[in-house]
Amino acid sequence: MRYLALEASPNPNGASSKLAKAFCDGLASKGDSFEILRLADMKIEFCTGCLACNKNGNCIQEDDMTRILAPKTVEADAIVLVGPVYWWGIGSIMKLYIDRFYAIGKKAFAGKSLYAIFVGAEGVEGIQYKLIKSQLEQICKYLKIDFKGFLPVQEAKLESGLENARALAL
Repeated sequence: MRYLALEASPNPNGASSKLAKAFCDGLASKGDSFEILRLADMKIEFCTGCLACNKNGNCIQEDDMTRILAPKTVEADAIVLVGPVYWWGIGSIMKLYIDRFYAIGKKAFAGKSLYAIFVGAEGVEGIQYKLIKSQLEQICKYLKIDFKGFLPVQEAKLESGLENARALAL
């Protein structure tokens, strides 16, 4: 399987980066191919709602989403979302990527798998993780993506989160 891991923290050496690497270490141990991309290093414009993608089949914005991320998303068998929790939800860097799924189109996602790992300051029983998981479940249902796993991580317990991220990949 080909995995596309998208890490969405503005901190290149933070918990999200470590969790993405740990998940991919698990993939490597079983021989799967993967690529990790840092969304914070890319230029991703927000969806303007212009619906040009409905008319011509493509997003008219010329950014890293159309040039790099959309093609890699289409090519991947599985998508791995890794990012921080901000204000009880998905952080804005990851949200820019997700919002642009509309331009890729539903057919391109059908049959793919999705894994999600989100890290925050609060305990994993917090409402923020339930909200994020619920939102991703609904996105997967709409796009006919197989939601394979969700891992909430409390940053204070990062070491166990890293072990769980490796295990989620297996």
